[in-house]
Amino acid sequence: YFPSEKFAICETYEVAEIRDAVAGMAAISESWGVPFDNLINNRFAYGASIGTCPINRIVQFRTLADMPECKKLLPADLAFVFGMPEKDANAVPVFAVKVVKDPSITINMMKDARTSLSFNKVHHDVQLEFKKEYKTTWEAFTKKNSGRCVAIMLGDAVLSCPMLMAPIANGKAAISANMDKWQAEEMAQRINFSLPLEVLITEVKMLD
Repeated sequence: YFPSEKFAICETYEVAEIRDAVAGMAAISESWGVPFDNLINNRFAYGASIGTCPINRIVQFRTLADMPECKKLLPADLAFVFGMPEKDANAVPVFAVKVVKDPSITINMMKDARTSLSFNKVHHDVQLEFKKEYKTTWEAFTKKNSGRCVAIMLGDAVLSCPMLMAPIANGKAAISANMDKWQAEEMAQRINFSLPLEVLITEVKMLD
C-alpha cells in the first residue's frame, strides 16, 4: 500500500491556473499521435486534479509530461502526481503538485498521529496534531491556503487532496484516504515512530 517512507503535505496548482498549459499539452499529444482524451479524462477535473488517467496509460502520460515541449508550458516547480487507486478502479486522479527543495515543517514539529473512524463510519482516518509551539505555523499555512487544495502524499502518490475551507487554529489535521483500520494504524505508527519519516509542508509561489 505504501510506495515509500516519505510523507508530505504539499501545496498545489489549481486546474484554472494551468488550464492553458494543459491545453498545450493536449495539442502536443495529438501531434504525437495520441489523443489526449485517451490519457486524461478531464470530466473528473476538480481542485488540483486535471482529471483521471487510465492505469494502463500512466507511462504514456509521464512520457508526454516529461517532453521538453511540455515542460516549457508548465511552471518549473510543478509535478504531476498520481492518486492512490481505489479498489477495482481502472483509473487514478492526476494532481498538479508544487515541489520545492526545502521543507518548512518537519515531522519533529508534530506531537503525534492517531487513528479515528471516518465521517462515513466505514473507513479510517489519521488525525495529526502539531506541538503547541508550532500550532501558529500550521495556522498561518492554512490561512494562506484557505480556499485552495493541498496534496497529502506518501512517497510518490497522493493519498488525498482536500480543500482548506478556513484557517485551522487548533494545530490539527486529518488524512482521509479511504483507508481500512489496518492501513490507518500502520500510517499513524510510521509517523509516530519512524524518525526519518518527514512531514513536508512546502511553500508555493502563487501564479498571478
